[in-house]
Amino acid sequence: MIHLLASMTLLLTCSVACHGQEPQATPPGTEQELPAVDPKSKLPLHRQAIADRSYVLEVAGTFAARRRGLGGRKRIEPGRGMIFVHPEPGYRRYWMYDCTFPMEIIFLDQDGRITAMHRMKPEPPRKAGESESAYTSRLKRYSSRRKALYAIELEPGSIDSLKIKIGQVIPIDHAKMRGFVPRSEGGTGPG
Repeated sequence: MIHLLASMTLLLTCSVACHGQEPQATPPGTEQELPAVDPKSKLPLHRQAIADRSYVLEVAGTFAARRRGLGGRKRIEPGRGMIFVHPEPGYRRYWMYDCTFPMEIIFLDQDGRITAMHRMKPEPPRKAGESESAYTSRLKRYSSRRKALYAIELEPGSIDSLKIKIGQVIPIDHAKMRGFVPRSEGGTGPG
């Protein structure tokens, strides 16, 4: 059994190293150990079950992390994404600020119920000489349609492949998520 586990670990390591990509979203219960923080973004990591898959999500729990989001990146890795944790439920409108690749967004209320889903398309980058105001005013807004506490951004095609629907519940560990929002911003986390 130990030999089989060692062989599987070696195979997975070679697969990641040889092909330069991370594993796809996996069935819940089959995950590897998860580091506490993403080495590149320095954001906390959280494993989240969505439908029949498990995703590794970077947690944007601070105002600065929510504002930056996935802006400036080239893509979302397969099996990865970002969860935005707000201090309280509210009507949300997200945009594709400095995002040059398509992605999908799922808004969730305080019970984890899906309130809205969108397939977000990349926007043309900010032009030389274009003011911040002019740039942001031309970006399309994607609405939560109802009060939302969370938003999850995933790679394109996720909504269809997961077969999720408005009104469906995604189980969220609310106490853990509140711990990612600083006390100074209405959460229970440090700061």
